[in-house]
Amino acid sequence: MAVYAVVSGIIGLIVPVAYITEGFFLSDKESIKPAVPHLFLLLCQIFMEGVGFSDKFSLPIRVYVPVVYNSVRIFTLMEWLRDEFTKGTNGGNGASSSSSVRIFVGRSIAVSNMVFWCFNLFGFLLPVWLPKIFKLYYSAPAVLHKVKT
Repeated sequence: MAVYAVVSGIIGLIVPVAYITEGFFLSDKESIKPAVPHLFLLLCQIFMEGVGFSDKFSLPIRVYVPVVYNSVRIFTLMEWLRDEFTKGTNGGNGASSSSSVRIFVGRSIAVSNMVFWCFNLFGFLLPVWLPKIFKLYYSAPAVLHKVKT
């Protein structure tokens, strides 16, 4: 599980931050706009998971946070992909200010994030993690269901 967390940090956080930072320093602000919502949602998710994993919230609420954030992130990633693949074409945004290497890198980052986060949602959270937590929660004694105050 630790390797999965490291990979998700690299794919979802470090690489997009590097891409956005480079675009900022190259004054290519149009090309970084589609990547920012994904990064914002990921940072919000990290913060909310830190808050949610206290004894103040029940297990279903703790699972709700990553499932909802991953679901919403899929839509921002679809927009990012659409914007990346319209670059360099007639009428695409940022076509004149982006090099072909930067366009390829942006597309690669967007595709890798889409693949990784779709797998995270549809290959792990919904079929594995959610049933496991609900089974644990609903088969546990009623004492565990009470929220500590």
